[in-house]
Amino acid sequence: MTIDPVCGETLDDVEYPEVEEYNGRYYYFESLECAQKFRGEPDKYVAGREEELGEPVPTYREKA
Repeated sequence: MTIDPVCGETLDDVEYPEVEEYNGRYYYFESLECAQKFRGEPDKYVAGREEELGEPVPTYREKA
C-alpha cells in the first residue's frame, strides 16, 4: 500500500500518475496538483502525514 503524502489517498501499486524524488526516495501522487504542492513544501507533507497517523507512512520507495 502506498499513500499520496499530500491528500492521503491510497494508490494502486501498479501505476502512479505522478512521481517526485526527494532525499533519495520516490514519492507517488494521484495527481499533478498533489505533486506540485509537495514540490513546494516536501518536508511539510512527509512529516505531517507521519504525525497524523502516528507511524511512518508508506508514501515512498527507496531509490535504487
